[in-house]
Amino acid sequence: MNWNFKLLRRWIPLLPAVFFVIAYLLPLGGRVMIRPDEFRYAEIPREMLASGEWMKPRLDGVKYFEKPTLGYQLIALSMMVFGENRFAVRLPSVLGTLLAAAMIYLLCRREKASRFWASAATGIYFVSGLVYGIGTFAVLDAPFAGAVTVSIGALWLAYRSDRPAERTGWLAAAGAAAAIAFMLKGFLAFALPVIVAVPFLLWHREWKKLLTFPWVPLVMILLIAIPWALAQHRAEPDFWRYFFVEEHWKRFTSGTYDRKAQPFWYFIPILLGGVLPAGLLWIAGAIGCTKEWFKRPFVRYMICWTLFPFLLFSASSCKLGTYILPCFPPLAMLLASALKNARKVDRIKFHVRLRRLCRISGTVLIAVSAAALTAAAASMCIPNLLPGCINSWTILTLGALLIFGMALRHPNAPGAVTMLQTFLTGLAPAACFGMLAVPELGGRTPERGLRECLGNFPDHAECRIAVERTCIASVCWVTKRNDIIVAGNKMGELKYGLENHPREYAGKHFDDRHFPALIRNMPPGKLLYITFYDLRKRPLPKNWPQPRESRSASGVTVLRF
Repeated sequence: MNWNFKLLRRWIPLLPAVFFVIAYLLPLGGRVMIRPDEFRYAEIPREMLASGEWMKPRLDGVKYFEKPTLGYQLIALSMMVFGENRFAVRLPSVLGTLLAAAMIYLLCRREKASRFWASAATGIYFVSGLVYGIGTFAVLDAPFAGAVTVSIGALWLAYRSDRPAERTGWLAAAGAAAAIAFMLKGFLAFALPVIVAVPFLLWHREWKKLLTFPWVPLVMILLIAIPWALAQHRAEPDFWRYFFVEEHWKRFTSGTYDRKAQPFWYFIPILLGGVLPAGLLWIAGAIGCTKEWFKRPFVRYMICWTLFPFLLFSASSCKLGTYILPCFPPLAMLLASALKNARKVDRIKFHVRLRRLCRISGTVLIAVSAAALTAAAASMCIPNLLPGCINSWTILTLGALLIFGMALRHPNAPGAVTMLQTFLTGLAPAACFGMLAVPELGGRTPERGLRECLGNFPDHAECRIAVERTCIASVCWVTKRNDIIVAGNKMGELKYGLENHPREYAGKHFDDRHFPALIRNMPPGKLLYITFYDLRKRPLPKNWPQPRESRSASGVTVLRF
């Protein structure tokens, strides 16, 4: 082994950090915004900044109590620093992912893992598909998972500490992180650490710690969360009733107005698919899953951390794929621990399996990317073969995948350590280019279509704007207005505010029967109606007047009445 490779090995543990910068941060502001979530989590903080009311979440000027305010406040702070743009909207999600990864690294190092294996665990986390998808998307699941990871991880560090002062410090950190997670998404923040720590302590027959461990975290929760909860109650007295009943109890026991109940097994395929491609490393790591490995307290804690939250999420009737993100940090640490043990148990067999995995993966990537590049080249010669799907970023993505496949198949790779980090970090350029290559998806990515259509109505700022319910957040964000009217029989995301405060929001909603009267009472040409539906498939109600003018672009239609 020459000096240069020794130097390379010294820097290998930093590769996950390089992956994070290239794949997570660099393309963050480039990808188109996808509705409804990204526009909602952009618009509510924008309205907070515009109104100065930081404890009163509003969407289109209407009370919106689906989540606690801290998540919106973090995005609003990001907007204050970086402006009202895509990068600022998504940055808290990326930072939440980084927080979870930092805790993963710390936990592995405290278990006497080398810098390489600790960085491998963070790399596995970064390269898990669901983590990457949610961590670069403007929702609160990634910041919540980051806070929960710190809380549950700090409980483990307190359990392992022999010094009373250090143990107390970690217990305090666990409580503080749980309080922050509660301020992000609610009472689930308290349930998750409990259903991990309690089964683990009972498994190890250390039930006495159940009587001593809770007090310090509880004090921290009371000190941090209670003043904030009281401030929220003073600002919006009905917030906690609605949030607990509608957003917790009803979601757990039944569906909600926009989601149906899902079967118990709903999360199983999401978990299995969400760990890919990093999860393929279990092919090599399975050798390390020995009886002695299962007996390790760290492994048992990670098993409890994965299993019991997964069962809790599965028991809920209302499910979304993003909910199980807190299960991925322990999965990453379990896989890294299994890989480390596999290398120790049978170094040759581990190396053979890892090499075979890399070669097969490389072959598949080369075949798929080469075929896709051929199709892309053909689309340039044959008009409308792949409309809207191919751009320069697509070509760069496929080229990066092709090079990555070749690197995985390289016959002279210097060893298992380098192969492993190549597998984990070689996707960085493709991930970066791939995010930028996301095409316009019609009404799912309506920002460009809205700007183009409204550009054909130079007086749109002086007109009243009405929308069908799926357009609310998108239109508010693009127009920077919160006086948008909802037309149609369904109220969509504004249902709570419109039903519970009808006098305050009179004139915000007109059903199909009453909307024509609004059109007749408006000055001619001063009402615009926006829809993301294809009017050929879902025409306007027959009792509506015929529009005076119409413009359509990228799945968006604007009508002038």
